[in-house]
Amino acid sequence: MANRAVLDRERSLIQQQLSEFEAKREFMKDRFERGEPWDPQYIDYLGSPAKEAELARKLRGIDAITARLNDAGQPDAYLIGFSTDGDGRAIVSVGNPDTADNVLTYVPGTGEQLSSAGGGLNRADEMAEDAALEAGGEITSVVYWYGYDAPDSIPAAGRESYAEDGGPILDRFQSGLRATHDGESPSRNTVLGHSYGSTVIGHAARGSDFDADAVVFVGSPGVGVDHVSELTGVHADQVWATTAKHDVIGLVPDWGSTHGKDPSEADFGARVFASDQGSFFDMTGAHSAYWEAKNSARENIAMIVTGQAG
Repeated sequence: MANRAVLDRERSLIQQQLSEFEAKREFMKDRFERGEPWDPQYIDYLGSPAKEAELARKLRGIDAITARLNDAGQPDAYLIGFSTDGDGRAIVSVGNPDTADNVLTYVPGTGEQLSSAGGGLNRADEMAEDAALEAGGEITSVVYWYGYDAPDSIPAAGRESYAEDGGPILDRFQSGLRATHDGESPSRNTVLGHSYGSTVIGHAARGSDFDADAVVFVGSPGVGVDHVSELTGVHADQVWATTAKHDVIGLVPDWGSTHGKDPSEADFGARVFASDQGSFFDMTGAHSAYWEAKNSARENIAMIVTGQAG
């Protein structure tokens, strides 16, 4: 409830700022059309288009979150964390993780911002639906966890600093999920990272106290280590990975010098599961195709999340 109050407040503030930008623009346009001289009062407007565009993007993300929270036709959603600072932050669960039998934390990767929260929430809904089909009556909650500063670009994703900063935050979040669970027995907690999100998980899972029963790496550039045994926070037989044959991430040289070895390669030691190969003619699209309808990765992820994959 507190986070929803913050969400509503931030939306009002952003909408007010956008309205002020619009008023300034109309004022300047009117002065120009009348041939009046420049008004020094509006000199700050020279740098405002980029700021206005940023606010509009954040508003789009806020509206997507609000729409999902208020969607009575979907399972209940809960706003666990929210901020508009920087690129923004959003943590939203589909279903109640405090009472679910299975809890999946989904960590997005490069380019994630508050403005793209709608896409992340769609993936969370899809994974929750997939798990429900496989769970045999068990309840699964899926958490969209955009709780760290994700790289804004591919070159930036070559740096480990984002994962070094994000890993401890994810570690604390997972500990919180375990501490607040109200069920008669502990939930099965899985953490899934897509793209750079897997690198964040790798940094979190190095600690022996990482609260996860399984981790899943999807389209990973590397998870910061060269072998599954270095992820001491999770049992080696519950480290899973997949990379589509035509995923553009496969073009990154596997030299182990940036983020470690590709976790979907045999010498890493993870349990590799199948996903559709994607299109050779759209390798960038293949990087995000794991959640497309009928992609074999979806069923396999559901089986892992619900503990039926062994």
